[in-house]
Amino acid sequence: MLGLYLHVPFCIRKCDYCDFNSKPAGPEEVERYLAALLQELGDLAAVHGRAADTLYLGGGTPTVLSGDQFERLFGALENFGLWTRGIETTVEANPGTLDRPKAELLAALGVNRISLGVQALQDRLLRRLGRIHTGGAALDTFGILRTVGFENIGIDLIYGLPEQRVQDWQADLKQILELGPEHLSLYGLTIEAGTPFARSRAEGMLSLPSEEEEITMVRAAWEMTLAAGYGHYEISNYARSGFACRHNLGYWMVEEYIGAGAGAHSFVQSDGPTRSHNVASVATYIERLRSGRSPLLRAENLSPHTLASEALMLGLRLREGVLLNEFRERYGIDPFDVYASCLQRGLEKGWLEMEAGRLRFTERGMLLSNELFIDLF
Repeated sequence: MLGLYLHVPFCIRKCDYCDFNSKPAGPEEVERYLAALLQELGDLAAVHGRAADTLYLGGGTPTVLSGDQFERLFGALENFGLWTRGIETTVEANPGTLDRPKAELLAALGVNRISLGVQALQDRLLRRLGRIHTGGAALDTFGILRTVGFENIGIDLIYGLPEQRVQDWQADLKQILELGPEHLSLYGLTIEAGTPFARSRAEGMLSLPSEEEEITMVRAAWEMTLAAGYGHYEISNYARSGFACRHNLGYWMVEEYIGAGAGAHSFVQSDGPTRSHNVASVATYIERLRSGRSPLLRAENLSPHTLASEALMLGLRLREGVLLNEFRERYGIDPFDVYASCLQRGLEKGWLEMEAGRLRFTERGMLLSNELFIDLF
């Protein structure tokens, strides 16, 4: 499988918790960026010469693009032979940047999956995050998408927010589940260096839920999504049957993907496993493409050991875990030969379990997965 990721690094306002490669921008900068992106896509088509199996537009907020810009982008993707209608085609959207005409246009262009960044429904929490929308606007946007005909909608929510109580989380999740989206991404808030939230925490001005409260929120998510008919297929992701995100599964299953845009990453195996990424600066990205230079910042050939290590960690993110026979066949490495002490410790502590030749996290292990990856590997 080949995934194609396009990065749109623009938003109306950068949220206080966000450390993604994104920023507010004026129309002229967005237009210059689109021209550079189309040029890079043409170059990638000449090199790779095959259509993607999934397409994902992320950001930032891709829905800050105008209708005309979306039309040019999808026209170029089709003309370059990188994209065909009918494949899983996801666009990230935020309430406040997606009205009915734009939703209708996206559907007409061939977008068949929307990932909606709701994050919370309670207005006081949204204000604390620095979001530009209200809870009511989020619900309205979901309604627009359904009315237009989207049958594959994912919603993102964040738990562990400043001043968020367990009952706040449960109330928001209950209301979202009543909408019936096909997919849910439920993330714990992380405080990233350099963000306003990091500065607020350093100044003692960030009131966060306790670890016990966060664990209660996670358990509530497990119980409520299960009762509503969702499968928990990855640490932070839940879906109705048949609606797991194929594009993101490609990352976790170490399939090939190509990234275009400022800061975008790629992983290809045609000449040996190679990981690369573009320059993150929007201005530098534009200037390089304008002057006929590659936007690539770095490319790294991965050793068999490095590739197997990353595949093991990514595979353990999936609820089904890693089937050891298949892993040995694909990578030529037995995880218990390389990580014997780490994996054995995980099994002894009840973080990991073996069942029918499959290694996976236990429920306890999934609760602490981020910490355990550091401890185990």
